[in-house]
This record gives sequence, structure tokens and C-alpha cells, in this order.
Amino acid sequence: ISWSATAGKKYTLIFIDFFSSSQFWPDNNLKVFLHGTVINVEGNDLSTGKVLDIGFGENFYFAPANPDTTAANHYAFLLYEHEQALQPKSGEIQKSTFAEYIQWLNVLSDFKLVAMNWFKVQLKSVLAR
Repeated sequence: ISWSATAGKKYTLIFIDFFSSSQFWPDNNLKVFLHGTVINVEGNDLSTGKVLDIGFGENFYFAPANPDTTAANHYAFLLYEHEQALQPKSGEIQKSTFAEYIQWLNVLSDFKLVAMNWFKVQLKSVLAR
């Protein structure tokens, strides 16, 4: 992953599946599945950022993995730019809406989306022998 960075800015990269959550939490289809977040990246060097614990342990990245279903999963990388370092609230945040997650990150008014990319994964049904 790479991007053109602005000097003096910090970046936050969120990897999320917006639409698969209803398979895991059928009681509320507004919840998202967080695959990873790196905050306070200096420039475009991901190694300078902090990988957040999103409910699976510190420094964890949950790779794209379509559950045992033929439903499509829509993954997105969201890149945000900001001036001040983020200081997320404590506690687990995995089972939340996207708006709740942004609030949990404790973002300030200068937090703005500067890039997004997405892809879709769909398993083909298993053919009978």
C-alpha cells in the first residue's frame, strides 16, 4: 500500500468489511467487521504507525477471509489524513457501527478521508461430484 503524503501530516489506514457483518451479528446489519487499523502514520511509511488492537490482540491484522458462505464480502481500505496524533479510547471496539468506530478513534475535526480503494471476494459454490 502506498500513497502520496503531505509533509507534516499524519495518516490513518482502516481496513474494513462493510457488508459481511450481518452474517456474524444478524441482530444488527449496521455493524462492520474491522480487519485492521494503523494510526498516526508519518508520511507514507506504515512502519511508523501503531497497529491497533481491534479485539484480536495487539498488532493484529485480520486478512480477507470469506466465511463459509457464497455471499460476497466487500473490503475497503480507507486512508485518512490528520495533523494531530489520534489517541483512541480504551476497550474492545470490534462489534460496532462505523460511526461508533470513528468516535472510538477519538478523531478531531481535521480528520479527513483522502483515499479509498475496495475489492470484492465471493466464493463459488461447491459443485456436486
